[in-house]
Amino acid sequence: MAMTKDEFTAVSEAIGELFSPQEMDEVVVAATGHHLYKEYAGPNDPLNVAIRRALERLADVGAERRLLIHVLASRAATEELQRLVGTTLPKTLAELPKVDDLVDRVLQSLASVTAMVLKPEFMFELKSSREHISEQIRALAAYKNLHECLHALHISLAFRSAAADDLDWLTKIKETCSKARTAADALGSHAEGVWLAALERSSDEIGAAIAVENSVAREIGFGQAQRVVRLWLSHLNRQIFEAADKLSLDRILMVPPEIRRQATFEELATAIRNLKATMMARALMHKIWQDAENEFSLIEALLNMPAKSALSLIRQHWVSLRSRVSWLVPVDRDPALKIKAEEVSNRIDTEIFKETLSDVMKRAFAEFYRLLVLHFFKVDAELMKDCKSLEKFAGRSIR
Repeated sequence: MAMTKDEFTAVSEAIGELFSPQEMDEVVVAATGHHLYKEYAGPNDPLNVAIRRALERLADVGAERRLLIHVLASRAATEELQRLVGTTLPKTLAELPKVDDLVDRVLQSLASVTAMVLKPEFMFELKSSREHISEQIRALAAYKNLHECLHALHISLAFRSAAADDLDWLTKIKETCSKARTAADALGSHAEGVWLAALERSSDEIGAAIAVENSVAREIGFGQAQRVVRLWLSHLNRQIFEAADKLSLDRILMVPPEIRRQATFEELATAIRNLKATMMARALMHKIWQDAENEFSLIEALLNMPAKSALSLIRQHWVSLRSRVSWLVPVDRDPALKIKAEEVSNRIDTEIFKETLSDVMKRAFAEFYRLLVLHFFKVDAELMKDCKSLEKFAGRSIR
């Protein structure tokens, strides 16, 4: 991922403005295993210079992506920084390695290191670390399973036809509740139980309204179910991102000092850090696309309000959404999506500053939402596939 001198400088200065030296050092250690001012920079270097030196050194071995991903996933990172890196260095979050291959590499390297260390205390610690990491992986997979289950219902309700059989839609909600309960039970989380109970209440209210043929109460019930699902998905999206961020894969790097000097250990360390960075990148893209979909849901609700009270808010949300999607689409390297998204966005731009909510604008928003949803399904499926690949690590026992 070649970077020019100007790109190194621009990105380093932007990062240096947001991070403290201590925060940046923690990020560098997580990404590389080394301290910023001990390995990459001089003690008197300004922070932005130290960051640039680290990126330049890592670029020499093709590892700058790891550091940038850890930066973008940090709490200190802003959407502006994500946009800068996404537009300047789109390969940071695109063209990611296959997690399945990375897991295989980790397992192969781990087997080689394990064969070199026969000390009982190390084997005990390794077994403990693997069990801890396996639990983290299972939690991540459980959150993703739950998200996938609800996301399918969310899309179905969003495109629900007024002519459709209401009992069929009620059945979909009830089936989702049943699947969600199974997925939530795997987490043992009280929070997920609260969300599930709210969706089940909406389901009961819809059923009661259908039974007495109360169309107003029925639509209120469907609207409430949509809100619960949308908010629950937003909550789960944060949980998935945090679970990926907290994966403590580097625990298995706690080996005796004499092993750390071996080439086999360096191979394991590199494989572990590449795997962690790739999962963080995938979870980050999932989170950003989910946030974009949430922003559109707010616009969708406003489109049904009286024009005068809604137009100003729609414009505000559209400016934010358009800005986010404008850099996300090129990152995902989908030429057809880029062309179509730009075409529809331009149509919305033309209509949105008129005095009324025109049917042309509403149709353009509906088309834009379909593009957004279909692409998010792709992002969603990629993360689900990666979680399943990670489970290969969790599925092997240490003897």
